[in-house]
Amino acid sequence: TLGPKYTFGDLFTHGNVVTRDYVIQQDIAFESEETFDYNKIMDSRSLLRQRTIYHSATLNVIGVDDDLVAKSDGTDSTGTVETPVPIVIDIEEAPIRWVDVAVGLSLNSNGWLLTGEVEYVNANLYGTGIDLRMLLMPEMRLSHGSENVAGQRFNQNWFTLVTLTVPLLPMYGLDLVT
Repeated sequence: TLGPKYTFGDLFTHGNVVTRDYVIQQDIAFESEETFDYNKIMDSRSLLRQRTIYHSATLNVIGVDDDLVAKSDGTDSTGTVETPVPIVIDIEEAPIRWVDVAVGLSLNSNGWLLTGEVEYVNANLYGTGIDLRMLLMPEMRLSHGSENVAGQRFNQNWFTLVTLTVPLLPMYGLDLVT
């Protein structure tokens, strides 16, 4: 005889202060009311943990640890009654903004070379999961001859780079073979 049928119930997110709910739900490999499959829980957990905007991400199945699946009342032996299993997604967000600074100084036969690098990163722009990076790389060359360095020519170059990384949405049910 068949036992009761379990489906995915409501999704509850917890701990996402900056990240919007729809960004988290993009990485969930199942829909509400779909037949419960623990492999889809593991797939979703893996997708969430691949993002760099979280320190940790876990999916907790409510009731399974409390023997919800095992506590069937036994009245439905046909498997036609569906019992929804709610899921709680616990998120611990990583720091989203930081600045990296680096400075270098070298001396060669042509003079002094002072280089720098300043990078601003916003890893979760407005809670959308978009990664924004701005890189500024100044370079200063001071030439010297037989006189002092301060009296010689001064050359300055700047390099600026701005990148915006938009994560691709996972596609489920896409059949490329047919």
